[in-house]
Amino acid sequence: MNVVLITHLVCAAAFGILGLVVLSGRARSRAASALAVASGATAVWAVAAAFAAPEQLMAVAPVESVRDAAWLYFLRALLLPPQGAMPPWARTVVTTSFVVVALTVALDLAVLALVPEQPVLLQPQIIARIAIAVLGLSLVENYYRNMREDDRWNAVPLVIAIGAMFSFELFFYVDAQLSRRFTTSLIAARALADLLSVPLVLLAMVRSRNLRADVRVSHKAAFHAVTLVASGVFLMAAAVVGILFRQYGGQWGILLQVTSLFGSGLVLAVALSSETVRSHIRMAVLRNFFSYRYDYRVEWLRTIEALSSGDAAGNLPERLIRVIADIVNSPGGVLFQLRDSAFLPTAFWNAHVPAEAREPAESAFMAGFRDGRWMQELTVADAPRPAWLSGLDEFWLAVPLPRQGGLMGFVLLEKPRAPIHPDWEVFDLLRTVARQTASYLFEQQAERALADAQLLQEYSKRFAFVVHDIKNLSSQLGLILSNARRHGDNPEFQADVLRTVENSVGRMNKLISQLRIAGTTEAAAELPPAAPAAADVAVIVRELAAHSSHAGRVEIGAGTGARVLMDPEQLRSVLAHLIDNAIEASGAEGHVKVSLGDDGERVTIDITDEGPGMDVSFVRDELFRPFRSTKDTGLGIGAFQTRELIRAAGGQLDVITKPGAGTTMRIVLGSAGSTRVSPAA
Repeated sequence: MNVVLITHLVCAAAFGILGLVVLSGRARSRAASALAVASGATAVWAVAAAFAAPEQLMAVAPVESVRDAAWLYFLRALLLPPQGAMPPWARTVVTTSFVVVALTVALDLAVLALVPEQPVLLQPQIIARIAIAVLGLSLVENYYRNMREDDRWNAVPLVIAIGAMFSFELFFYVDAQLSRRFTTSLIAARALADLLSVPLVLLAMVRSRNLRADVRVSHKAAFHAVTLVASGVFLMAAAVVGILFRQYGGQWGILLQVTSLFGSGLVLAVALSSETVRSHIRMAVLRNFFSYRYDYRVEWLRTIEALSSGDAAGNLPERLIRVIADIVNSPGGVLFQLRDSAFLPTAFWNAHVPAEAREPAESAFMAGFRDGRWMQELTVADAPRPAWLSGLDEFWLAVPLPRQGGLMGFVLLEKPRAPIHPDWEVFDLLRTVARQTASYLFEQQAERALADAQLLQEYSKRFAFVVHDIKNLSSQLGLILSNARRHGDNPEFQADVLRTVENSVGRMNKLISQLRIAGTTEAAAELPPAAPAAADVAVIVRELAAHSSHAGRVEIGAGTGARVLMDPEQLRSVLAHLIDNAIEASGAEGHVKVSLGDDGERVTIDITDEGPGMDVSFVRDELFRPFRSTKDTGLGIGAFQTRELIRAAGGQLDVITKPGAGTTMRIVLGSAGSTRVSPAA
């Protein structure tokens, strides 16, 4: 198969498809019908030229003249206004063109009849075709120059396509007239020149209402088609450069040709594998080929697949970031979620923010989301920008995650790989996907809470047996106590044993009493609420510091007269747990400092150790989850229970830590001297 056959068959296929696309559309205008005729005539000419020998151009000359007439007819349809007569200048040029074409067809048929052995076109036939090309270019130029300014954007691709076809025809026949011969390479290139005009005609059909076809082409197909065509043009240009190197490079010709072709292939491979280049191509396709940027069916399926697939790379929060980022071609993002009264970073995808990033729920930045209805472009001059984002210019857009009238969080996106100008369509799609992703995130949180509740329920079942054992132990201690009173020999020893055993029995019986009361919550709910209990923090801290296991290792700071709104025994349990953990973290020689503060409204208790500190992610994700313990013998319930007791008293527990700098557990409770009582969190 020679190059002329291949190029003309490909050209015939392209114009045949173009004609079918036009015929399948709903547009039945004069211009659309003329375009279908011109495409069909070009396809027929290309097939005839494909199977004719290069030196037998005379055999397809009449078909070529009919093709030229069809394209002139199409230009006439474009110039003819819907109402009224054609301008005099246009009528004159069109009439002259059809007279020249008619004479050319007659001349072609006469030569075929009178001189059948003539292989190539005669000089009068070549001159006639040069005239047709000039007249065609004149019609194209006048069509563009006399249209309205607002319509030129729609017509530019069509003007370039038809102008390029007639320009190559002019070049082809002028070269034949000057060189007195037709070269095979130009004959093959002629078909390729016509072929390259097909994408431009399709683009004009998308833009123009008179030519628009009701054919749906997916964004992915258009992207791959444009990439393929651009790659082909690039490789053709590289091949031409290689031929020039070989022909004029002398001894270096072959080396330069091979190197240029191989280098061009490498450049093309690198470019097509680059997400930035692909993003630019994708955005160019969306802007120029489609009325809407997105294929919503594809976007919806992609979103559901990414969020619901457990096999996808990364956990759900990371997949959530990627789903939203892919809509605007962003290379990375950060997920912020609501934790107590502030939004904290909880997941990262190819992006990072400072570890201390914390956005209060009542800040101006959060108010800018308007309960999830608005998104915020951080690059806008007057947009509210959090202080922790100073210096982080790579972030561009903040997308809220709304849920039931509030915000679960927001996603911070980096600037897209290719410039994008967000409009209503981009924001609508982001808003829709954000609502869907927020529902998945809420479902995950609900599942986690349910799992924790199930673990606590299981622990309660196991704890019932423990309570039973404690009750038995209490009975045994009571028996030992009664025996010790009757049979003890050493009075001092007896007294010490009695004090210890009495204390143990009293605490165990109180624990059993509390458990018994906790089991009757329905009955207790019918009673009027009791006044909140008050506890003296200083007294409890001094008692714990004086304990034998803590002797000399607990330092009490200033502010020792604070009283808080919390049950004394619960506060004792909380402080004992936190001080024990602080002593253990500080090591064998370390110390723990307990500082108190009272501003009249809130009491602050700081328990600071000299330990290694904790990672921020561990505090955020693991520290307060039930049954997560770093100790071999631990149950992992202490930190969770401590925080819940403080929350039940209307307070809060903050963790101030940094790896290598120790940890401060800060308890904030309502002051017993204040009339304001905070509800349980």
